[in-house]
Amino acid sequence: MFAILALLTALVPDAQLSDLSAKSLKTLERRAVVVHLASGKELDGTVLRVTDRVLVLEKNGTPTFIELSRIEALGLKTVSIPSRNELDKTAKALAGSMKVSIDWGSLPDDEEETRALLQRAINDTFAALKKVGADKDGQEALAKIDKLSFVLADKTSATLEKSTIVVRFDRKVGTDERTIQSMIEKIL
Repeated sequence: MFAILALLTALVPDAQLSDLSAKSLKTLERRAVVVHLASGKELDGTVLRVTDRVLVLEKNGTPTFIELSRIEALGLKTVSIPSRNELDKTAKALAGSMKVSIDWGSLPDDEEETRALLQRAINDTFAALKKVGADKDGQEALAKIDKLSFVLADKTSATLEKSTIVVRFDRKVGTDERTIQSMIEKIL
């Protein structure tokens, strides 16, 4: 399932568990981790944000706020990076009858981190579309959309170009479902 790759001291050189800080954990944002608490409990999910006192872990769209002082150790989860072909198939399977395009020209060749971000953007976008289409108004608005396009850009955004929703995702920031949902609701 997953492999614990390292304790926090190995993940963040020069950091001691007693010196756990937001700065030392900042590199883990948007990474899949397993958090080992002092109580013996383990939590897994994606690190959304780290503040001076709290690590925000997200799993299945639900955030969990963990005080840094309660964390005993952290491990990275092994993540399988999809190929371009797998990303195309995933996007088309999630889209159903909606056309989907991925601007491969905007993506660096064979860069695993970018493909992992694209996978997250695809999953977050379709989860957001599902929520947008949960009521009658949303369904009516989405019925006018023929195509969805994904592009790597300098800033995360969603725009409506004729009957196409263009989702631009920032490789430095990534995406999250709530932000994309808010952007899509504004443009519809």
